[in-house]
Amino acid sequence: MRSLLATFVLSLVLFYLAYNALAGDQGLAKWTNLQKREKELILELEVIQGEKDVVYEKIHRLRPETLDLDYIEEIARKKLAYAREDEVILNVKE
Repeated sequence: MRSLLATFVLSLVLFYLAYNALAGDQGLAKWTNLQKREKELILELEVIQGEKDVVYEKIHRLRPETLDLDYIEEIARKKLAYAREDEVILNVKE
């Protein structure tokens, strides 16, 4: 009887430890989820850094020492519907 009780208690303890190792707050399932989330965040960071680089490039093209007149014309055409006298603007709605 005593060894049966000891076996049962030991089984419960082992089950508890195994459960926590797999599904607990610091278990394998949580670790797997954190690894997946880390990969998602790294990809998101790469996208944001790419967007930041595009913005910095636009800023660089507008600085007085590196002024890009073609870029200014492109902005004026897009934002202000600027056109030369001999050009016709066609607005196409999608």
